[in-house]
Amino acid sequence: MENLRKHIILHPSLSLLLGAISGILLASQIRFAAVFACAALAILIFLPGYRELAKFAGSAFLGALSLFSAKHYEAPSSYLRLIGKTDCGAEIVVKINDSLHPGSENDWLEPPRPMTADILRFRFSPDDSWREASGRIALIMRVPPKYVPDLSYGDEATLLGVLKCPKGASFEGDFSYSEFLERKGIKRIFEASSMTSMHESESLSLMGSILELRNYCMEKVCTDLKDARNMGMLAAILFGCKQGIGYEDKQTFIESGMIHIFAVSGMHVGIIALIFLCVFRFIPFKWRYLSLPLAVFAYTATTGFQPSAVRASVMISIWCLFKAFCMATPAMNTIYLSAFIMLCTAPLSLFDPGFQFSFLATAFLILSWSTMISFSSALIEKERLIPKEKRSFVNLLRSKALIYLTASAGTTIAAWLASLPLSLFYQGLLVPCSIPANFLAIPLVWAIFMFSALEFVVQPFPVLPDIAAWILDNSLTAMRLLAEWAASADGSSSRFPAPDGLSILAYYVLLVMFLRVKREFHAALSFALLLSIVLYWQEREASDSPHLYILSGGGANVPVLILCEAGRSSADIVNAPDYDSARTTVNKLKRLGIDKVRNLLFCEGNKDFCAGAECIFKAFWIDRICFPPTWNRSYYGKKAIRSAAENEIPIFLFDNIDKLHVMRSPEICFEGERLKYSFKWLLSGKRLLLRMEKDRSGSWKIEGDYGDAENARLDLQIGNKLKMDEINLFNPQRRSQKQ
Repeated sequence: MENLRKHIILHPSLSLLLGAISGILLASQIRFAAVFACAALAILIFLPGYRELAKFAGSAFLGALSLFSAKHYEAPSSYLRLIGKTDCGAEIVVKINDSLHPGSENDWLEPPRPMTADILRFRFSPDDSWREASGRIALIMRVPPKYVPDLSYGDEATLLGVLKCPKGASFEGDFSYSEFLERKGIKRIFEASSMTSMHESESLSLMGSILELRNYCMEKVCTDLKDARNMGMLAAILFGCKQGIGYEDKQTFIESGMIHIFAVSGMHVGIIALIFLCVFRFIPFKWRYLSLPLAVFAYTATTGFQPSAVRASVMISIWCLFKAFCMATPAMNTIYLSAFIMLCTAPLSLFDPGFQFSFLATAFLILSWSTMISFSSALIEKERLIPKEKRSFVNLLRSKALIYLTASAGTTIAAWLASLPLSLFYQGLLVPCSIPANFLAIPLVWAIFMFSALEFVVQPFPVLPDIAAWILDNSLTAMRLLAEWAASADGSSSRFPAPDGLSILAYYVLLVMFLRVKREFHAALSFALLLSIVLYWQEREASDSPHLYILSGGGANVPVLILCEAGRSSADIVNAPDYDSARTTVNKLKRLGIDKVRNLLFCEGNKDFCAGAECIFKAFWIDRICFPPTWNRSYYGKKAIRSAAENEIPIFLFDNIDKLHVMRSPEICFEGERLKYSFKWLLSGKRLLLRMEKDRSGSWKIEGDYGDAENARLDLQIGNKLKMDEINLFNPQRRSQKQ
């Protein structure tokens, strides 16, 4: 308790940050918000005086107020005041403000999809009068690119289309596209069916000028590379333009735990800051450190002000201000203050996984650095007793290298431990091989930045740009091979169910204790408790009963059945009618820690049953897919069969089916005119649990015996929102999860 008291006194921004987080959590009314707020308040009560309590209360009020403003306040001219909460057709005049647009000079890099744009004028139809409006939208062009001109940053266009509400989560823990866009200040998607006019920007704003310079640098540096995949990776690493990374490469970096390399963060901004610091060496000390934040924020603007880049820029700016005026502050206090500033200006960032990863990883890097330096110094304690004049230069260099390499390896492990609960919660992945992969990737990122800057500088000279481009090509290829090794190594990654919030909080408390305690017994005890929590996350679902999930609604005309066996090591899926339902199915299984599908069954071979099949093919190992003979009468059926063959998935063909039964066994049985077949999991009683049957009109209906008489029939969700029903096959109680 005394150490905690000293930490709060030395870091006055901590009480501000705790208050802001408490206010935002309480205002959002999420679970465990009161627990966090009471715990933070209990810590501050033990401090003498009321100054910290006053700071806590004031920042909590400010956090709650900023969240309420972000979620509910609309400007008087906002287009949302005109359309209400429903979808509607409209004609709008927009101004493109997506900073990730690569410009016309980088035609090898696709524009972001969707693009962000600001509405300038609005009307419901061409016969209506124009109204001045404001607000931000996500723009999706439904027109083939050859029929519309390229839109760049600052261009204005008149578009005709539909304003739609983005899709929310279909179950607790599902990815919510509406919340993702809301964190960017966007509450509607505009699907444009036609463009009636376009006006290119005649004068560039300050932001437009910065982006023009960014696009020019990107064109000079990236186009000399030979490999198109490396060009996309380089644009993502330098400027955060990730649209050039293919799906397979993205999945490889996710499964290797190296995807953070493409999110411009503290490492990227720190390298840029060091480059500018070397350039500013001729400037007087005070003005050098006052000029550095401007250069760093200019670079941050080229990345589209990504949260991780903004966090690093704010931290560096605060550090520069203290440095310029010869003042000192602990590094952790800088993190607390920058997090507080970001939450007050953008409170929804608290729920952004990138924000959480960025701040937690950086905080634990700083917390562990001093401990790791002390540990590394102990390795050469005998050599340090020898006077420096008696030691050779090689010996001194070896000692320094040993200290910093050991400390860097230790902090890499600390960052991995800090990101472990979040990786499990959001991705369901445990990737131990990411520790050596990230340790080796850090010098590669340094080399990529240095040789990119060198290639840009030596453009006027012959041969030299080609040499720099060759080094960049090989460095990026080495990074991709490193990610492929980490993702495919035996035992490199495992999927687990998402951990609960209280165990995550306990994990981080114990991790802080492990990194900061001085006594060996306390460190060993905290490490043992950390290990027990990880084992609990791994084993807690092993004895779970089998479950059935029924997904309906959205754009799908037929339901999706997901049957998860006991222990949740694999699942069977019936139907993948569209991309949204398939994506929701993938998210649900990954959240349950399942990475294998035994059988993927399609009741029919047309679009309504298999349009989303490819999304599932890419996400899981599939033992086999089961298709009726009508697959060759549909474009989507042929596409699914062709994709399955390319992925070397065994294909099983059966006659048309009219009935599909789910037994309490659990097992799936389906019947056709000349065939009966079943997928069995475990032998038990065969009481009918659910029947899915095609009626005379050709429509499919579901009936079940999993609840009381009133709820025995399952009503399919009708409308734009997906609904998921959950049934425990050993204790059949239906539970609906609906956005």
